[in-house]
Amino acid sequence: MMKENIKLTQLNLNNFATFDRQTVNFNDGLNIIVGETGSGKSLIFDALQIVLGQRADKNLVRSNTEFATIEAVFDSRGEHVHEFLHEIGYPCEDNEIVLKRIVYSNGKTKSFINFQQCNLKTLQRFSSRYIDLVGQFENQKLLSSKYQLKLLDIYSGNTADLIKYQADYNQYGEFIQKKKELEDKKSQRDQRLDYLNFQIKEIEEVSPSAEEESELIQKKASLLNISEDEKTLEKFKAIFFDEDNSLLSQISTVLKMAKNNERIISPEIVANLEQASSLLDDASYHISNINLDDTEENLEDIIDRLDRFQKLKRKFSCEIDEIVSLLETFSEEKTELENLSQKLDEINSGLETILNKLQIASSKLSASRLKNSKTLAKNLTTAIQALNMKGAQIKIELSKMEEFGKYGNDKVIILAETNPGEGFYPIEKIASGGELSRILLSIRQILVGDSISIFLFDEVDTGIGGETALLIGKSLKKVSSKSQVIAISHLPQIAVQADQLIKVEKSTVKINKDVRTLSEINVLTAQKDIRKETESMTPLN
Repeated sequence: MMKENIKLTQLNLNNFATFDRQTVNFNDGLNIIVGETGSGKSLIFDALQIVLGQRADKNLVRSNTEFATIEAVFDSRGEHVHEFLHEIGYPCEDNEIVLKRIVYSNGKTKSFINFQQCNLKTLQRFSSRYIDLVGQFENQKLLSSKYQLKLLDIYSGNTADLIKYQADYNQYGEFIQKKKELEDKKSQRDQRLDYLNFQIKEIEEVSPSAEEESELIQKKASLLNISEDEKTLEKFKAIFFDEDNSLLSQISTVLKMAKNNERIISPEIVANLEQASSLLDDASYHISNINLDDTEENLEDIIDRLDRFQKLKRKFSCEIDEIVSLLETFSEEKTELENLSQKLDEINSGLETILNKLQIASSKLSASRLKNSKTLAKNLTTAIQALNMKGAQIKIELSKMEEFGKYGNDKVIILAETNPGEGFYPIEKIASGGELSRILLSIRQILVGDSISIFLFDEVDTGIGGETALLIGKSLKKVSSKSQVIAISHLPQIAVQADQLIKVEKSTVKINKDVRTLSEINVLTAQKDIRKETESMTPLN
């Protein structure tokens, strides 16, 4: 991973423990925080841990206040940092990145990135990517085999090969998942096929369609009204064809009377009556030929067909057009199940291919790790001995795992011999907290070119003094030449190496008749002031 240029420029504290309103400014190099025991210097580290996403203790909210705020301002000139923030939805303006935590007196908290509220995991994701917190408790990650493997890969320059391997590994995981799904289906295939065949047969026997259903409903309605139509037709026929008083006989009588009374009925009226008689005669012919029993569908057949539609709708709890779609889905699944063996063969063939690629890629990683582990162990041995762990040696041991993992199939363990002739053991079994800090500091000296831009060292000088402290101070200075370093120290041998000294002092003040404790910060940047301050702490030798 490319190293990004990101620096902590400012920390703003409000109602945080013994800090009322304080701003701490940091420079790009080595920042050392000093102060008497209980002055509040460790509180600055507590604030940094909280704003970077670690657990917040409600007891750190200043007494008689509702909440505390911690705000960290970073300067970033790294293109990849900006891209990462944009990707997770918290873009920054210009080159400024702002992280913020609000801690309430009831224990609840809120987190923010660039003035947008976020969840704690997102805050931690950003922090862990660019900032490394190295302290007595955080040193425990050095004991993780996974972390030790990561360190070896960084030193070996395996990033590109690891990315390629992980792409194959992700594909391998997809193949395994697909194979499991197909094997699960295969174990239930016969039962499922019986079910699908039954459903498909039932739907295909009815062969429903939404258009047909609509037509059947209309025809049913029409046929249910046929009795009313028959009554109406009978009335028509009675009017036209009644033997005693039909409409035709009456018009015939009227026409005869009109012709016999030409003195009062004009020829035009007679002509109209003759035309009416002709039209009525024609209408009577058509009415006499109407037969309502002459229909293509029988009502019982229509009702039976609609009933079959309705049963399907009740069974599948959906409309006819959805049942048609369901038939397609059933048919596709049936085809897939019938071709399951072929699919499994294809998956197994793909697995074999990807396993071969994983084997080649992991072998390449393993060869690089094995080669570089010896050099790294040698360099670490030199580095820790330079930090006054005289006679101590480091050895890196690689072993094979049975299965491939995200980082290959190697397991790495760092062994140490802190006392010559006593044998090598895993570092967690023999190294003290101070020794772990020195081992991790040595690693940082060697791997300072990795992705981390900011190192926070908490109590790096625990259990040491004299010449060892001076050596650790120089080591921190070396790390700060390429990455920003912020460290707490009690020792002048370390503090004197600082590019900036952050001195924390505690005092008591009277506020509204109440005596309150306040921690205040004084920043020294001039080397003569730093030298003078450290000389006042204790002698340098």
